[in-house]
Amino acid sequence: MSELNNIRLRIDQIDKMPAMPMMAQKVLELHAKPERDVLALAKVIELDPSLSAQVIRYASSSLYGYRGKVDSPEAAISRVLGYDTVINLVLGIAVAKPFNLPHNGPLGLDAFWSHAVYSAILCQKLALAMPQSKRPAPGLAYLAGLLHNIGALVLGHIFPTEFDMLNSFLAANPHKHFTDSEREVFGESHDKVGAWLLHNWQLPPQLVMACLNHHEAQTSHPHAVYATICYVADHLLKRNNIGDAESGELAPLVLQSLTITEEIALELTQEVMDKAQDLEAIIKQFAA
Repeated sequence: MSELNNIRLRIDQIDKMPAMPMMAQKVLELHAKPERDVLALAKVIELDPSLSAQVIRYASSSLYGYRGKVDSPEAAISRVLGYDTVINLVLGIAVAKPFNLPHNGPLGLDAFWSHAVYSAILCQKLALAMPQSKRPAPGLAYLAGLLHNIGALVLGHIFPTEFDMLNSFLAANPHKHFTDSEREVFGESHDKVGAWLLHNWQLPPQLVMACLNHHEAQTSHPHAVYATICYVADHLLKRNNIGDAESGELAPLVLQSLTITEEIALELTQEVMDKAQDLEAIIKQFAA
């Protein structure tokens, strides 16, 4: 059996992979409903005290500029963040929660959550900047940014020894590209592995596509825009030494496909970077 097939088999086998967390299942059920039930979402979040604290901390940050007191998930939803942002934030945190990896290194939890949080906010901003006729769901764009590298956590969970070795190697050789090194060690890279996981857990196909193709400039898939937004966000963040993109360069055609000018893309990136102090506090909480 090839190493690639072996990896996929181990992902498919429930005894080798954690089942979708119960919290993620509950949130996904709400995510699939057309109505927005703020009280139902708040009650689900309150089942997990640490998750409640993360949502309240997120809403209380100066990122959103709310001057009142946020003392409950319901207040975070109704007064500050809105239903879509909270449900996608909580789903992203719950999906990633089972994967307990080392914190340090370019593949560690600290780096994962740093990239995820910056990317999620920038992806949402890019989606909102698109013309309404072409605009993808901003909440799903946020969640795509949050989860598009989930495959790295999966590889670390399945192959902890090899993962630790690769993490140390990449820390000592920062010029090496992540995906090439992953293929050398595991036989496949985090993009496809993450897509397999999200597909098996029956998450929305937009997220599967974002995982699968976020290292490609453009694809013809109906949900390709989510992958393209992640691709653009990754390359823009690379200019600020965040993430695993090969470079910070972007072909003009990629931005044109989103109907966004480079000037606007850079402005949105700077808006995110201007909130770095707040984001770093949130990242520490998510990675704890």
